[in-house]
Amino acid sequence: MGVIMLAIKASNVSKVFKVSKLIPSSSTFGQVHWLISLRYILGFREKRKIIALNNINLEIDEEIFGIVGPNASGKTTLLKIFSGLLLPDSGKVEVYGHDIVEEEKIVKRLVNFVGSARWITFDYHLTVRENLEFFSLIYGLEKSYVKSRINEVLGMLGLLDRQDDYVWRLSAGMRQKMSIARGLILETPILLLDEPTTGLDPLSARDLRDYIRIAVKEKKLYRTVVISSHNMRDIEDLCDKVAIIHKGRIIKCGTLDEIIRSVRGLSVIEVEGYNIPYNVCELIGRIYDVVSVNVEFKDESIGRGNIRVLTDSPERIVYKVVKALIDINCRILSLKMDKPTLNDAYMKIIGVNLYGGKTRS
Repeated sequence: MGVIMLAIKASNVSKVFKVSKLIPSSSTFGQVHWLISLRYILGFREKRKIIALNNINLEIDEEIFGIVGPNASGKTTLLKIFSGLLLPDSGKVEVYGHDIVEEEKIVKRLVNFVGSARWITFDYHLTVRENLEFFSLIYGLEKSYVKSRINEVLGMLGLLDRQDDYVWRLSAGMRQKMSIARGLILETPILLLDEPTTGLDPLSARDLRDYIRIAVKEKKLYRTVVISSHNMRDIEDLCDKVAIIHKGRIIKCGTLDEIIRSVRGLSVIEVEGYNIPYNVCELIGRIYDVVSVNVEFKDESIGRGNIRVLTDSPERIVYKVVKALIDINCRILSLKMDKPTLNDAYMKIIGVNLYGGKTRS
């Protein structure tokens, strides 16, 4: 029997960034721009280290794999290392058995990295199609293949009717679609997507998820897709497995069922309302028997949104939750009991509520 090879294997991977910071001056002249610049050039700086990844161990098979975590948790750094755009300070990464350091050229032919907001690299004096044709030539793709592939990708992303527009005429969301289109033109065994639905409207995000699912499950255009996202809908709809990363460490990894199982036996009190303050998680989190709280704002101008309270005693605390919201002048529109979702499990696992509240372990 042949050996089954993993798509990506990371062993004890760490990455540290060194950041230079100006030392504050007590002099009045220290506020002058040219003097600050001079101080920086002359080396009056203090250096600090930011630990982006801390001893990461991860195995990814031929599947759709999700990576979730808060901002600055290390998601993008990890994807860039998988693609060979960054090298780890220590540890080892293999892509289908090829070391990303020793066999860099082979790895880069196997992996395609599509980063978030990479539209800044487009030529604004070219049209949408001209930009994509230009990058196709850089990729070394056959002209006969490029035309049909660009049509397919633009059609899927709803940009076919804007193909002759100049980039500067497009909205930020459309430029994000262009960035995704550029990445999808190139078909490689492994596709890495960093926050792919950021800036997309719900319909476009749904169409992109449908395309990825069909491309992997039916057309077999990609063997492996790794997605980092803040949008739990992306993860729930697409991913076979999920890794939760926090402060540079993988703190949980498994199937969706395994992740959600960590909150089995708990219930959710969901309250829809308006005039919700930003510190509502901290206020509700003080109630005993509240495991975690998070809020999703739908209209921040009037503080309208949904508050989800994870608890093991819903009947006992529902009155306390309602009273606490009334006391802070929150207008309650509806209240219901719900089952925990992936997002509820995620909030409990990382131990931090949105807007500053802490979870009860």
